[in-house]
Amino acid sequence: MSEQKREFSAKIAETIKTFLEQEEVNFSFGETQEHGIFNFGIKIGGLIDYVDCSIRVNADSYVIHTRPPFRLDTKNQTKMAEMALFMTHANDLGGGGGYFFFNERSGEILYRVYVNCAGGIIPTPELVQNSIDGPCIMFEHYGPEIISIL
Repeated sequence: MSEQKREFSAKIAETIKTFLEQEEVNFSFGETQEHGIFNFGIKIGGLIDYVDCSIRVNADSYVIHTRPPFRLDTKNQTKMAEMALFMTHANDLGGGGGYFFFNERSGEILYRVYVNCAGGIIPTPELVQNSIDGPCIMFEHYGPEIISIL
């Protein structure tokens, strides 16, 4: 069963595409173009040295999900509880323009940023960069704690 085609802003997508090309980021968009989703990886500093990133362009916004290439063992309830508590505390401290999300069913950890472009706003290259950099900075900063819980 194929996914239903959904509406997204071609102007927002073009701005993001141009930014990624100028930064020489190796990304995919062609095979997911009808759904408005970019996928790419980013090397970052710290104990977590790489994150996968997806940007879902909507009609009047875009959402970035950044995740490390590992998951927590869902069978280890002690570690699951530690990670949930840590994510709550990290989110309370804020920063990065978004929030951590911990999926207790799959063990996936991600950082989510929502960028509102309502009213025909087209994001600047600086806004696109900041919305990508924020999650990377959060994984660099909180990487030691995340790794220690694994």
